[in-house]
Amino acid sequence: MRIILLIALAILAFGGSFVGVYMSIEPTEEPAELIVPDSLDVGALTDSLNRDAWGASLEAQSQITSKLVDSLAIAKGELLAAISRADDLQIEVDRLKELLRNKTSREEIAAAMASTLPKLDTAELSPILEGLDDTSLDDLYNAASSRNRTTILQALKPDRASALVERFIAGPGQTPVATPSQPDSTQ
Repeated sequence: MRIILLIALAILAFGGSFVGVYMSIEPTEEPAELIVPDSLDVGALTDSLNRDAWGASLEAQSQITSKLVDSLAIAKGELLAAISRADDLQIEVDRLKELLRNKTSREEIAAAMASTLPKLDTAELSPILEGLDDTSLDDLYNAASSRNRTTILQALKPDRASALVERFIAGPGQTPVATPSQPDSTQ
């Protein structure tokens, strides 16, 4: 992709320079009569060549060429910035694809475990669930059927079960809203 863009830019610059030079050349007028000097008068010969007009034409061509070079430099900078941005975006796309593959794999494992773990009795399941981090417990709970969710909640300690329910109600990527604690009755 970069090579194609660079080739296109080079062709555009090359063609643009020809167009610029062509447009800057003033049409030459056919002399009505040839000036034939009587002698070798250098001044008359210089005037017949109209060097002042050629000098002005060359200066105009130089200015146009300078503007074209400046435009190409700006275009090159913009092209390099766009290529860099495209590279950054490709890296981000690759990273997101890898995260998606990991998430899909994690969900498949959680689904398999969600159907297996609740077959254990509560005494066996409870220490296993308590050893899981919140993310793994959430994945397992999300993958479980409603019957197996009940078994999972019964196997958890009450505070951990309520935290799980809070996270589930809040939804994915949301932080559960903290509820005010009950006033202490001993005060």
